[in-house]
Amino acid sequence: MLYFLVFQVLFALASICTFAFVCSPVRAWWSVELHAHRCPTLRQTMRLYTTLRAVTVACDIGVLCLPMKMVYSLKIPPKQRAGLAMLFALGLL
Repeated sequence: MLYFLVFQVLFALASICTFAFVCSPVRAWWSVELHAHRCPTLRQTMRLYTTLRAVTVACDIGVLCLPMKMVYSLKIPPKQRAGLAMLFALGLL
């Protein structure tokens, strides 16, 4: 669980830095004359965004699965265990 937390923090920082420094001088993002030559194309930017969001979705699924190991190790009836697992799974919404 600690490794997952460290990964989440590092991934968040990497995502922020990736989008903050996507253009070689940062001011090229706002400057029209520099933007065409110093920034990635729309297709490259969308590929980067899609990749980062895919990792984010995988991390969200991991967060949903974290409490399931603890839920299934509880000494309660299976019906209550399934209800508790469904309660945690509501986070998917």
